[in-house]
Amino acid sequence: MGGSVQPIPLSEVQLPYQCGGLTAITVVEYLYKYVYKGSDKAEITVEAVRGEGNQTQIEPNEILRFLNARYISPVEACMRLLDYPVQGKTHAITQLTIHLENEHMVTFRSSDDPAVVVTRGKRTMLTRLFELCSSEAPENQVAKSTLYQDIPKLFRWDTKAKRWVRRKRYQSALGRMIHVSPRDMQRFCMRVLLCHRKGPTSFENLRTVDGVTYDSYLEAALHAGYLEDDSE
Repeated sequence: MGGSVQPIPLSEVQLPYQCGGLTAITVVEYLYKYVYKGSDKAEITVEAVRGEGNQTQIEPNEILRFLNARYISPVEACMRLLDYPVQGKTHAITQLTIHLENEHMVTFRSSDDPAVVVTRGKRTMLTRLFELCSSEAPENQVAKSTLYQDIPKLFRWDTKAKRWVRRKRYQSALGRMIHVSPRDMQRFCMRVLLCHRKGPTSFENLRTVDGVTYDSYLEAALHAGYLEDDSE
């Protein structure tokens, strides 16, 4: 770990300064390296050896110079053989997708029918959220007052039916919206809106602020007060 740093009051610094926040996984990679770095590994060398009397010579081969393999230590082997838990979690995490209208991700093979590919994947977590918030079913009314990131606490995602289903019993669950870079401005602003707006019923409804539907999510986020620009 690094050495201690003596804080200096910003009021005493007579120079321009910038502050930044780090949110990437590399921030905690060192602290939790055994979780995020995978299994222990060892580098071994496989070489062809030929003997000439009492002398040996190793044939140089850069391609076969090393084999990156998994190394299981005695401690880990004992834990695995005795079926001891090596890690655990308290909550089930649901990764929530974010995409613009008709710009969802679709996977397909080259042999698939294009007509089928076009219609595939239209039912996403986000579009199903809009349908859920538009539903008049009694069991779905709670979704209208719930943020997107909190939906997994009350509903579970049915991967086969591609829809949100109300949980019948309590389960420790959390939702996590995928990270969106500020360089992708429209999706970034959409994520900002989803972090604050409860019960959105459509893409247009998400862009609507005080009865006005804006053309972009950036404009909607600015007029809602979630973002600021340099204009006066």
